Amino acid sequence: MQYLSKCQKATLCQLARRAWELWPEREAFLRANPEYSATAAFEAWRRVQQRQACGVESLRSCTSEHHYLLLRSHWNAAIGNHERAASDLLKHANEARLVVLHKLRESCLERGLDYPGYPGAICRRQYKCALEDAGEKQLWRLVYTVRNRRRKDGSRPAPKSSRRSSQPDTGGRPSPSVQANLPF
Repeated sequence: MQYLSKCQKATLCQLARRAWELWPEREAFLRANPEYSATAAFEAWRRVQQRQACGVESLRSCTSEHHYLLLRSHWNAAIGNHERAASDLLKHANEARLVVLHKLRESCLERGLDYPGYPGAICRRQYKCALEDAGEKQLWRLVYTVRNRRRKDGSRPAPKSSRRSSQPDTGGRPSPSVQANLPF
């Protein structure tokens, strides 16, 4: 999980400020909330708008993957830039799909399999659709199908390193150095 960068936060705040200045009910909001300064009123309004857009009030709690495009889309729509807002919503919807396609490609290359030919053939056979038309859930299933396949030479890909695999296999017995310290 990666939080918003300073640049992303600045972009969102600039768009929010522009939306605040263009908001037709701003003056009425300021009159209805005299206990707030203009800056505090803006901050309160911005947080409410952010909660409506993505469910999170604070930019410190927002993550790049989940919230940035939703917020940017919301602010662009508020300032009247509807084409950019629609574009951001489409990018947000396709972002998860792009991650799955990247993982599918990596898995194929790891095993020496043809990408997109190999997963495309499986997709057509199992789901009766082209790889481009497969849903996100179907693509994840393809990733796991490809990961379970052997390499061209018949061997399995090397497992990712872990703590357990870096220690010698002693067949469940204590290692010789541990046996020397045992009291029996």
